[in-house]
Amino acid sequence: MKRNICFLCFVILLLTSLPAENLRIKIEGPESSYNQMRITNNTKHSNFDCKVYLLKEEKGKFIIKETLGIFHLKESNDTDSCKMSINKNNYIGITIPEQLGEVSYSISYKDLPFFDIVEITLTDSVIDEYGENPEGKEF
Repeated sequence: MKRNICFLCFVILLLTSLPAENLRIKIEGPESSYNQMRITNNTKHSNFDCKVYLLKEEKGKFIIKETLGIFHLKESNDTDSCKMSINKNNYIGITIPEQLGEVSYSISYKDLPFFDIVEITLTDSVIDEYGENPEGKEF
């Protein structure tokens, strides 16, 4: 019985982790290191998890070095944060469930007295009706 329950839990965990979109972000802020990350959900979706990984570059490929944290975003405009250590010029990877479709992000950096924070805001891919190349289109 315990084996069946463990197997079922493993299958569910595997199925929820397979369909995911990946974002790769280079940390380029003014500080040499950061000790907290915040992710804000500005998409129309709710109740999903994002996993954040520290990546290392080897021979032109990015390999997961370690898991930095799991962020649970409950609703639109929800924010989750996690303490972690990230150095400037490092790459992080974020997995986002495929059900969200294409997601874009913006990144900002905050310098507070005890925290140097990397803030990532997730938004639905379409920001406006003009797309990525608005030049020459009627306004």
